[in-house]
Amino acid sequence: MPNTNSAPVVQCITDIEIVDLRNEINTLENRLTETQQNYRLLYDGSANLSNQISGQISAASYHLGLFSIFFTICAVFLGLYLTYIFNRIRKIKIEVYRTKKFIDGHSEDLYKRLERADTLSRLNRLVEVPEDIAHLESLLLSRDLLQEDFSILHRIFNNLDTVTPSVDARVYDSYMTVLTQHFPYECFKDIEIRSFLLPRAAHFIRGMFLRDINYFIKGIIKFVGEVNINSDIGRSVVIAVFVHLYRSRHQAQVLDTIKKELTKNSISYPDFLQVALHDNTEPVYEQWLRS
Repeated sequence: MPNTNSAPVVQCITDIEIVDLRNEINTLENRLTETQQNYRLLYDGSANLSNQISGQISAASYHLGLFSIFFTICAVFLGLYLTYIFNRIRKIKIEVYRTKKFIDGHSEDLYKRLERADTLSRLNRLVEVPEDIAHLESLLLSRDLLQEDFSILHRIFNNLDTVTPSVDARVYDSYMTVLTQHFPYECFKDIEIRSFLLPRAAHFIRGMFLRDINYFIKGIIKFVGEVNINSDIGRSVVIAVFVHLYRSRHQAQVLDTIKKELTKNSISYPDFLQVALHDNTEPVYEQWLRS
């Protein structure tokens, strides 16, 4: 017998399968939609991230550009500053070289100027404190004094009694030592100094070095030549001084200087001998003058 229920069963299975397929299709559609949504989210996130990264890169590039400009400006100013410093150093080196060259070429003149300034300072000190000659005598004896210094020392010497009434005799001797060594001609021309010097000639001549004693002789003979050797003043100077030149430790060296200066000042040696040997009681002194 034919089965009359087979058609409905097939139809029923087919409907079930269709429903399942539809469910699967819906599921797939949902998944596809979710996938599309996820993709969209990923795409949008990627786009946003890309935009952010691009923005950060742009910002970084902008700031890097600013820093580049800043460092470039700094480098320019640094270069200018270093160039300025280099030029200053070069100018200083040039000035140092020129100064050194000038000093090397004028060292003697600079030394003399400094020494002269110091000498004037010492002389001004004596004007204020005449007794300080005790400390400055050696220094002044070692210096080359100028003609203008004589007037300073002369004024101090003449005013010693006024300035310091109880002045020690050694102060006078110290001033006279300096004056006779540096200004013998001026000392003999000045009446007051000459009067003080002649009785003490032996004392001052005894301490002189050869260079100083030769200069002393030149000053004496120049003065004697001016006043005339046969005048009272000329005779007193020759008689009082030259015997002590003979007694000095430099007697062997000074006689040539005496003869040379006598000739230079037009004084005949016979006239000089006649005056120098007046009342002479030392035969050896005569032998020395005639040698």
